[in-house]
Amino acid sequence: QILYLIRSFTELDDLQPEPDMHFLIQYADSNLMFVGQLKAYAKKYHADILAMKVADSEEMTVFEDLHFFFESQIAFACFSDSLLEILSEEKGIQEMVNHAYMFLENPLFVFDADFMLMAANWEDLEQYPWAKKFIEQTGLTNEAFPLLDNFDHIHKRVLKSTESIRVTHPEIGVEQIICAINTKRDLGHIVLCALNRPFRDYDLHAIKLLAAAINDQLQKAAFVRYNQGFNYEQFIADLLDGKIATDRQFQDRLSYVNIAFTKNNYCLIADLARSTKTIHPAHIRDSFEKLLPSSKALIYNGELVVIISKETGTLTDDEMALINKTSKQYGIYCGLSNPFSEITEIRNYYEQALRAIELGINTKNTPNLFRYYDYAIDHIKFVLGKNVDIDAFAHPFIRVLAEYDKSHKTSFVRTWYMYLIHERNLVATAEAMFLHRNTLAYHLKKITAMAEEGSFHFDSIKERAYYMLSYGLIQKDGS
Repeated sequence: QILYLIRSFTELDDLQPEPDMHFLIQYADSNLMFVGQLKAYAKKYHADILAMKVADSEEMTVFEDLHFFFESQIAFACFSDSLLEILSEEKGIQEMVNHAYMFLENPLFVFDADFMLMAANWEDLEQYPWAKKFIEQTGLTNEAFPLLDNFDHIHKRVLKSTESIRVTHPEIGVEQIICAINTKRDLGHIVLCALNRPFRDYDLHAIKLLAAAINDQLQKAAFVRYNQGFNYEQFIADLLDGKIATDRQFQDRLSYVNIAFTKNNYCLIADLARSTKTIHPAHIRDSFEKLLPSSKALIYNGELVVIISKETGTLTDDEMALINKTSKQYGIYCGLSNPFSEITEIRNYYEQALRAIELGINTKNTPNLFRYYDYAIDHIKFVLGKNVDIDAFAHPFIRVLAEYDKSHKTSFVRTWYMYLIHERNLVATAEAMFLHRNTLAYHLKKITAMAEEGSFHFDSIKERAYYMLSYGLIQKDGS
């Protein structure tokens, strides 16, 4: 389908038009020679000719109308056919976006439900500072996410709207058309930026055609993934739900998802419901996955669950400091389990991470990283304390020293504990307690005498471990 716009018969001769072409001629004056020319061309090209007389001021208006009709109607058919061809040939969403760019003459972005970029036209954006500020190769930058909330919750409005929405962000200063890929399911959205030319009415229709094609592509991809096997999110969720019980079933599912876990794993939980700031779960998830290479994350029961796998060693202090920094940055309470080797035991360590948060906020109710390792004794106290008096489990020598402390205003219970945890090293204990060595030696002499008097012996590891555990259990502040 071709539309030629020409101003003279000479141009028509140079064009050598296709057979069966029809002509619409506008003219202001006519004579016998002009009529003869029309008849000659009709015979030469086997064409129908419609001649319209117009005033000089109306010259070319019909041609312009036809040209617009050609672009807005016939071109839409071509655009739709091309999208269908791309879809059928499995060329992908990026190819659709590249083709749409030629038709719309403005750059597009396609984001998934997690605000990650699926496709984009980058070439036109390098000259715009706002593009580098708000968009990176993987998706939105940290600075861009507040815009979603500040600008009248635009994303929520788009998802509920069956029509595309035209907006101009004050921070960007460029008019945009934003369209949901699917209004019934949050599959993401498309953003068209008016950088090269102003929007035209048919742009809104073209974006909807593109959204429909992308929706079909995503549905096809989801169907293929489902039939190829379970992805790791479903796999881990089933482990947490206790749906994978046998070794054979576990190995089969593990081969489906084509993933492997190391012998050094941690379960990290970010309690999104307790966040002190407005957050976007997908963005938080992306931040932790970037922070912790080789990690696998999913949203489970409204919480972000991250399985951290270490090839060698355990989490370093620097890595834990980065997790803690991220927790504070987003106002999130995070719990970290002890390390474990078998992924089938993840449910136990998931509960450890949850317990770390619950126990941690009792002592420090601000967004932080709470390690179960630091609250294990508090957990034991909690479990025991539900049914029995914890003091009844304490080492009997603790009672002896506690009574002495009460009568003499001393702190021999803690002194003996510090001495034992420092391997009965006098110098190390004195430094830890900020006591003079002679003062500590005097206290230990009196404590030893009371132990001998009560026939308590601390030469065995078992006896010392019993006292140290008891001290942790009876402490009211968890120290």
